[in-house]
Amino acid sequence: MNTFSSFRKHALLHSKETAVKSINHNISFYNLLLLIQRIATGLKSANIKKGDRISIHMGNCFELIATYYACLKIGAVFVPLSLKLSAKEVKNLIQHSSSCAYIGDKKRFYETKQEIESCTMLEKIWVIDLKIEDKENNTHNWEEIISQPYDYSEDNIYTDEIASIFYTSGTTGHPKGIVYSQKTLIDAVNLTKVTINPRLPKSDGDKPAILSLVDLISPWSILITFAALQKGYSVLLLSEVDIENITETLKETQPAWIAGTPSNFHKIIKNEENNNNSLDLSETVCVAGGDSCATELSQKFFECFGSHLQSSYGQTELGGPVIYHHDIYAINEPSIGWPLPGVEIKINNTQSSNGELLIRSPAKTIGIWNGHDIELFPSDRWLATGDLVRQENNRNLIFLGREKDQIKIEGYPVYPIEIENTLIQHADIAASVVFSVPDKFAGERIIALIQPQKNHSLKAETIASYLSDNLAHYKHPSEYIFIKEIPVNTTGKISRRKLSNEYHLLKSQAEKVFTL
Repeated sequence: MNTFSSFRKHALLHSKETAVKSINHNISFYNLLLLIQRIATGLKSANIKKGDRISIHMGNCFELIATYYACLKIGAVFVPLSLKLSAKEVKNLIQHSSSCAYIGDKKRFYETKQEIESCTMLEKIWVIDLKIEDKENNTHNWEEIISQPYDYSEDNIYTDEIASIFYTSGTTGHPKGIVYSQKTLIDAVNLTKVTINPRLPKSDGDKPAILSLVDLISPWSILITFAALQKGYSVLLLSEVDIENITETLKETQPAWIAGTPSNFHKIIKNEENNNNSLDLSETVCVAGGDSCATELSQKFFECFGSHLQSSYGQTELGGPVIYHHDIYAINEPSIGWPLPGVEIKINNTQSSNGELLIRSPAKTIGIWNGHDIELFPSDRWLATGDLVRQENNRNLIFLGREKDQIKIEGYPVYPIEIENTLIQHADIAASVVFSVPDKFAGERIIALIQPQKNHSLKAETIASYLSDNLAHYKHPSEYIFIKEIPVNTTGKISRRKLSNEYHLLKSQAEKVFTL
């Protein structure tokens, strides 16, 4: 039984129960199933075949969830495009994935229209609320997908077939497409289900409501949604994931279970301190993921809301969550917890008990999409996470830091080389190096050390504007330090770790410092 058939089984047994809630509208399991069937029929009528890639680019809505399931039903491969990407990045991923179709909403399409329409491999473009004047030969309104007569035929989908390609930042500075099979997705959803443990409502007729503070276009939120619906819970959708919308939703709906990044929870704390909303989350299970959670954050969260933060650790390449901690408020060191059922771990060390965490997950991702085909992973491989840990006697894993240069911002991995490669293309920049410094609540901040071209005037606002055209906003440095010459060590190399340690000294010696 695959992910779609599991949903269909529950939808037919519990047809009248609410599957998804939004501020203005709810949809039942049965009506969501009907929408999925309509989309699947429309895609097949448009000659979308098994294995075809479809780039999906929309905000949180019923149609997004239904489109994922429709792709799984007919064997099409869904390729979610992060809402945080620049127009240029969106175009690059559409081309790299060799997508033959694009499905987006009005907002996202018109923000990137020129780049999307320049992708010659796109045979079909469907847009929710497309303007009439923009309808062309291969650009269509969403209504054309869902207006086809039902096709009730069964689709023979096998577990070894590709289900999705999730793009993450790559160590080379280029995005990396992680390929999930139908089996990967089944196992990833099963792992995620273990982490969704809301307190049950006091009334027998009520179902727990699940809320992710991370956009539903992201892999973790996709897995949370699939897992919650399989468990028969309702999924709460925020049309916009901003702090005002989050706070209003928490006050009005009081979800039973919330997932978010440490940055999300930090913003909720700040909003509470500034506005005194008197939120009570003591009956809500709150789970932080996407990055390590500072003990200061978990303690402050309990002080404000009476809720003990939990922790979910995972990576897209590992097939989602693999390690879990049920109460990070109760500890005084950054902890990621214990492996989920079926997850194997080992610590790569030589002389000490500290070392890099290696993981083997039952949700085996099958390889990397190279632009044309899949470069397969060995089936028995251990994934080196790049995270340094120490295992205590009770097998709890303490997070010590990162071995590599990867930075985590709002739960998203960022590689300095990608930012540096973009900065160096600016005509007024002679050299640059990017590193991070710790942040008590957000985890890390990105710092850019800039060496301007000789006799060139340069402002941080100019750089930020330039980056906006080329990089997702979360990859932008929060601070620019302008210096005469980039420091190198005796071998001519740059140590980002050394720069991070000497951050305050660099600022004191800088020609200019700009904080955005």
